Amino acid sequence: SDVLEDKIPSGTHLKNAVSRYITDRRNGWVYDETAVNKVITFISKLKHSAGEHANKKFILEPWQVFLISNLYGFYNQDGRRRFKTAYLEMARKQGKTAFVAALALYNLLADNEPAAEILLAANSHDQARIAFKLVRSFAHGFDPKEIQVKRFRNDIVVNNGLEDTFIKCLAADGDK
Repeated sequence: SDVLEDKIPSGTHLKNAVSRYITDRRNGWVYDETAVNKVITFISKLKHSAGEHANKKFILEPWQVFLISNLYGFYNQDGRRRFKTAYLEMARKQGKTAFVAALALYNLLADNEPAAEILLAANSHDQARIAFKLVRSFAHGFDPKEIQVKRFRNDIVVNNGLEDTFIKCLAADGDK
């Protein structure tokens, strides 16, 4: 409501997203607050490993909670999540990469998607490695002895008993 009432300065796209969110909650989509809280709880247990936030728990900003609520809260009547993709664009140094890394790890470990394939892609390998290093760091904090989560140079793998679930680092300038 603060966005729609201009208490928080925002552009048209954000206002439209907030309006859609409010409308969706009224128009037949199933909203699962428990699913949203599961993601928030998982991310809030992660700790940063570098920079000014080193050794501090991941504290979600309101925009991050709003995005989680949109992505993980809405389901069809048959139980499938409404959104499969998201596009996030904002200025530098707002926490996008750490947030995406935390979501990637959540999807790897806690989303209950069998044989999930999570790809971190960028134009250059160096760019893709930035997010991948954060995922590796969060994974290390979660499982330092690599009992569940095996960390390799360009992959993080979890064997759930059937097929591996993994995060892979990809780049447009790669040699494959």
